[in-house]
Amino acid sequence: MEKNKTGKYFKYAIGEIVLVVIGILIALQINNWNENRKGNAQEQAYYQLLLDEIKQDKEQITKLKATNQNRIKNINEALREIQREKPRTLAFGQKWLRSNRQHTNIFQPNDAAYSDIKSSGKLNIIKDKIVTKALNAYFTNITNYTEVILTNVNLVDKHYDKLETWFDTGVYQAYLSDPKRNYIFEEDVKTQLLTDMPEYISEINKQKLYDIVITFSLIIARRAELITLIEKEVDIMYEILEKKCTTND
Repeated sequence: MEKNKTGKYFKYAIGEIVLVVIGILIALQINNWNENRKGNAQEQAYYQLLLDEIKQDKEQITKLKATNQNRIKNINEALREIQREKPRTLAFGQKWLRSNRQHTNIFQPNDAAYSDIKSSGKLNIIKDKIVTKALNAYFTNITNYTEVILTNVNLVDKHYDKLETWFDTGVYQAYLSDPKRNYIFEEDVKTQLLTDMPEYISEINKQKLYDIVITFSLIIARRAELITLIEKEVDIMYEILEKKCTTND
């Protein structure tokens, strides 16, 4: 009798242990499932943030392309004026200033989400290594392209040192003819300035300006190429992130 009871108790105890173990395993499985679900949700949230920033980059690159096209148009008009036998200071200065407008502006990628992921040590949240590799390549390549643009900007600035005077380049005259820029001058001062400033660009400055404008033209052409390369980087990154945001991978 006692032996039979002991056997039953032993079997009952084993069954209880098995049930407890199974319960623990189920609880762990549910916990892991919840953690994975939270991790996937956070990963998808980051993908969306990254995609939103790439959309802003696409808008930025569109504006930069339009600005550069306008710059190309004005640099051609400036060249036509400087090629005249007697280039007019005001006409040249106005076109030259328009071609230089925002020439120091460069593409600046939106990297708030990516910086947050890196600085918070959550880079492992992005499980798809293709995405992390693409992001690293994206920001590295963009940095390289923008550095070339800045180097070229500095090259043009150095060419300005060739000018002995800016008095007959047309730049001052263009500023004086623009009501938004000449507000510091009182009327009598402005009148005298316009009287003192030459109507035509001198032969000495003409040749130097011609050289500067041609150099700037080549740099604008190079900028157009670099903007196209940047746009390709943006499009590649956009395609990758858009795909991640529309799937459950």
